[in-house]
Amino acid sequence: MKTSRTFIRGIAAVALLTASSGAVAQAWPSRPITWMYPFGESAATAWVRTLAQEMSKTLGQPVLVENKPGMGGRIGLTQALAAKPDGYMISIAVPSMVAYQPLTSKTFKIEPGKSYTPITQIYNLKLNLYGSNKVPYNDLKGLVAYAKANPGKLNYGSTGVASTGHFAGELLSRGAGIQMVHVPYKGEGDQTAAAIAGDLHLYITSGGPKANVEAGRIQVLGTTGDTRSKVFPNVPTAKEQGVDFVMTQWMGVVAPAGLPADIVSRLNQAITAAMKEPAPVKAAEVAGVEPTPGISPDAFTALIRADMKALEPVVKATGIVTD
Repeated sequence: MKTSRTFIRGIAAVALLTASSGAVAQAWPSRPITWMYPFGESAATAWVRTLAQEMSKTLGQPVLVENKPGMGGRIGLTQALAAKPDGYMISIAVPSMVAYQPLTSKTFKIEPGKSYTPITQIYNLKLNLYGSNKVPYNDLKGLVAYAKANPGKLNYGSTGVASTGHFAGELLSRGAGIQMVHVPYKGEGDQTAAAIAGDLHLYITSGGPKANVEAGRIQVLGTTGDTRSKVFPNVPTAKEQGVDFVMTQWMGVVAPAGLPADIVSRLNQAITAAMKEPAPVKAAEVAGVEPTPGISPDAFTALIRADMKALEPVVKATGIVTD
């Protein structure tokens, strides 16, 4: 009889613990969520902020976007991934951070599903080649001709070593057979300011600098996709200008490793729903991004792994290292 009572008490304790755990899981989120944006301010940041506002409505808690630029996004991402896997810290991730840098660094060896939790991809886009107006050319073909006549005199910017802009500049140089000097900056805004001043000749990024192009402060020399960009439909691609260079960009959301599956699912659903709301749709057009709602965590994980596999020979060919 004593054994039976002990057994029953044990079952009751387990049931209570299970119920308590369920209550904790169901209570998420019970406080604000931080969404790390590991770059400087840009039009894409503004779009992410609109997503965060819509997510706040769905989740019932504020989603606060925090900018922390540096080292091509590594500083902010590293801080985010060091947080507890409780759903209160998520981070933006782009190929340079989770696909390029792990291939170029001996100390930053992160893998999807092991070092962090992929949640979803949020956009895919073609890149544009922006440059200073204070140069004797107005398209990519002219830049290539000038660079060949003046080797090493042109520079190009990026958000850091092994960033998308860095790889893009190297791939462009190799595809066009030219030499340019790499100059890292903290963010897109700093590159735009340098281009306006005439200190930076070229940088490759998304549609963020569109307003400055329309205002005549800088120029757009070409686009990097197989087809023309929706942001600049009248600007020819690099291939149309005779340059062997194609490169696209995506952005996604990740969280610390070990994030519970139910929270991953809720975040995925909240982000997907937010992307379909009017304000984010309009902001995406301004930022020049093409939202990709509905990408599952598994599909996003597969995308990251595919990029790493495809980029490995490129890393070896360029010789880019981050430490």
